[in-house]
Amino acid sequence: MNKSRFSVRIAIYTIMVVLGMTSTLTRVPTAWSGGGGAPADGGGLPASGPSDIEGKQRVETNQRKAEPSGPQAVEQQDNEQRATGNPDKSVEGEVGNNTANDKDSDEEEIGELGVLDTERFKASARVVPFSGGNDKVVIHIVISDVIDLGLAPFISRVIADVKERSEVVAIVSEIDTPGGRVDAAVQIKDALLNASVPTVAWVHSEAISAGALIAYAHDFILFSEGGTMGAATPIQMGAEGGAEAVGEKVTSYMRGVMRATAEAKGRDGDVAEAMVDRSIHVPGISPKGRLLTLTDKQALRFGVGDGAADSFDDVLGVMKLTGAKIEAAKPNWTEEVARVLTGPVVSSMLMSLGMLGIIIELTTPGFGLPGILGLGCLFLFFLGHYITNLAGFEELLLFGLGVGLLAVEIFVIPGFGIAGVLGIGLVAVSLVLMLISLPISVSWDGGGLLDAAAQVSLSILATAVMMLLFFRFFPKMRAANRLVLANQLGSLEVNTTTDGVDEERSQWIGREGKAVGDLRPFGKASFSGQVVDVISEGQFVARGTSVRVILVENGQRLVVRPIADGMSPSL
Repeated sequence: MNKSRFSVRIAIYTIMVVLGMTSTLTRVPTAWSGGGGAPADGGGLPASGPSDIEGKQRVETNQRKAEPSGPQAVEQQDNEQRATGNPDKSVEGEVGNNTANDKDSDEEEIGELGVLDTERFKASARVVPFSGGNDKVVIHIVISDVIDLGLAPFISRVIADVKERSEVVAIVSEIDTPGGRVDAAVQIKDALLNASVPTVAWVHSEAISAGALIAYAHDFILFSEGGTMGAATPIQMGAEGGAEAVGEKVTSYMRGVMRATAEAKGRDGDVAEAMVDRSIHVPGISPKGRLLTLTDKQALRFGVGDGAADSFDDVLGVMKLTGAKIEAAKPNWTEEVARVLTGPVVSSMLMSLGMLGIIIELTTPGFGLPGILGLGCLFLFFLGHYITNLAGFEELLLFGLGVGLLAVEIFVIPGFGIAGVLGIGLVAVSLVLMLISLPISVSWDGGGLLDAAAQVSLSILATAVMMLLFFRFFPKMRAANRLVLANQLGSLEVNTTTDGVDEERSQWIGREGKAVGDLRPFGKASFSGQVVDVISEGQFVARGTSVRVILVENGQRLVVRPIADGMSPSL
């Protein structure tokens, strides 16, 4: 059987679109990641950053929470800790215990580092606003491994639910992450800044890259021994797999996000910026040309951390919450599903299979398994990205318009032309937009847009290849015979149970009729007033073309061939 001209045209135009989208992909970008962590998988960056509205919300939130009360409060807290015999776990105690070790270091902060401003950078004086009680509830959230899209809706939901629970007095986030997706980290940061109760970050091991931003969004930051925080510069992976610097636009954006978050919680903005941009020089802390990563003792000394805690019980002790009921927060099933569906491998497969199913359904008679599977895959793709706040009405509208143009091209306009190209283009654009949420200019400069375009392009290319294979081999499969023509041939009174089966079916060979719709290569034709499903030899056959049955393939399928001009069919 000859190769389908229609399927070849679709594949050619599809591959042209893919090549056009991928011709500029000289690099493969990744999500924001610091020098201490591996780059995260996935697509673009989220359109979420500091704003005037966000600033007002931070002020309102901080007004509801406890504020530092000055030296008197620090002295009172220090006395309380000494009275309990546990000075090591006080906000000031950890710093005090390290005074001897750090005494000589002040004199060494000269030269490359510069002179440390001891009045500006000193141990935290935040007052813990809690008192013990068995009737109090503390929510425990674990933020570990790579930060992905599924984590953001989970933490946002937990923080939102707390607003309805008066017994909850604090949220403690146990952080141990090398970084991950920027869009997820920014969403988590926004939720934390608007929390209705005090929040505590416990850096159990490391808060690197996106983890540093999340830690900064908490009211209190506690460190376990050996904990680290910082190295939050945006990077992307080059074509050869090595890390490359992003453009200044992305770096500037992330500097602003880190500074605004740190300052919203009363911390120094320069230190936060130095974790993002190696060109930032903070005298006595961060030399120019080096990315800042703080150890637990440095973080406590320079006012980034508020205390030391080597266990969760220590966290409760430092925060004066001993005896409180601990409630571990767990993601629900929708958040778990979203975490799987938004993974780069699964989302690409859903895109490819969804588009393939829709195209096959549009080019074959009736509505059956390909359409159901295609719509199911696309539904799962949209569901995962909707839960993670990446898919909205605009993306769904563009996708629907694209599918509509493809349908017009298939059912109304012969061949394959501008409507088909525009349809594929709109579908591709809608899918790309679902993978990014930062402003287009920032996503482009940071590589997120190219990453999303590469993922969609590969999915479209895979769809084109699978479509070629389908139209090339599926018509010859027995399953196709049962799906396409079994019922229709039965209505033509073809005997399928008696000894005269082959003879009766062979009577169809040579009959002439007319295509009542385009054959792509499946379609319908009329024979003496009977309309049945047929298939061409693979080529596109326009509506109204005279055809002749040349074969009853496998005893069931009517295969037709266009009749040359001048020959009149018998209707």
